[in-house]
Amino acid sequence: MKKALTFSLIMTLIGAVGGYLVGMYTFAYYTEEMRSLILSQVGSRETFYLMTMAQSAVYVLITAFLGYLMSAGLGLMRPFRFEKDQLGKVLIMTLIAGLLFFLDAPVFGRLIPEVAAEYEKGISLPYFLASLTYGGICEEVLLRLFFMTAIAFVISLIQRKKRVSDRVLVIANIVAALVFAAGHLPTTLSLFGRLDALIIARCFLLNGAFGYFFGYCYIRYGIQYAMVAHMGIHFVSKVLLMIFF
Repeated sequence: MKKALTFSLIMTLIGAVGGYLVGMYTFAYYTEEMRSLILSQVGSRETFYLMTMAQSAVYVLITAFLGYLMSAGLGLMRPFRFEKDQLGKVLIMTLIAGLLFFLDAPVFGRLIPEVAAEYEKGISLPYFLASLTYGGICEEVLLRLFFMTAIAFVISLIQRKKRVSDRVLVIANIVAALVFAAGHLPTTLSLFGRLDALIIARCFLLNGAFGYFFGYCYIRYGIQYAMVAHMGIHFVSKVLLMIFF
């Protein structure tokens, strides 16, 4: 219980930082009309940033604590440290995945005008940092450590087995990856203003496939390696975008 509490408090601090950064970059991407509406409701930008920070912190606090307990109960929680061999393997896979993620710009950017338009806006510092903190760490707590583990935990309870099987973990990973991808659809709609077959396929390909990869890292090596993989993909792809676009 003490380890779970310590872990959740550390993740909450990161979640607060990530939430604040998300508030900064999302506000910047909103239309002037949307900004005016937000300011009329909350009063100031700083209040909006603090609201997103608080929301993120609460979500991460709850899911990190419960996720840790469930993960430990299923034997998935490893000591939160990095082994040289395992880290090397994850970094190599992450580098390859980051290069593939980067291809979204030259490939889908040519097929979907809205994608090209988004990349033309460039990458702000708050967006870059938020992708590492909120995307790389908080989303792994929410989607992998909590949601994916909860699916496996419930199935194990139904099966009345103390240890989760590999088959159950694969099922849980697939479901979590699909939910992770589907969770990006509202943002995709707000950015592009429409959803068609190609846009939806892109959303599920980018977020679902890479989400499954993060889940694999969690199952195989531990949640800290899933965080490294998620952060690494954002880092590699966005650095390449800043260089070539």
